[in-house]
Amino acid sequence: MEAAPVHAAFSKASELGGWRPAYPAGVAGQALAHLAGGAALLAGLAAAYTAKRRLGIDVFPGVDVLPDRQIEAAIGAAVRLLGW
Repeated sequence: MEAAPVHAAFSKASELGGWRPAYPAGVAGQALAHLAGGAALLAGLAAAYTAKRRLGIDVFPGVDVLPDRQIEAAIGAAVRLLGW
């Protein structure tokens, strides 16, 4: 007697030697999720940096640890590129 599949998204393909996803678009979906997650992470970091600059928060007082002009130029270029 054969055991039932663990999850509906998987099928037993004995001719291929075992379990494999039943949907070939899974890799593309994962790649899209990684890209969207990376974009969201970068947007969050940009927002946090912008809030830090606007509020005047200095993590290490008297020490310039970030190239503020270059970061602001990159954020400005991204905003212009996206048309916001």
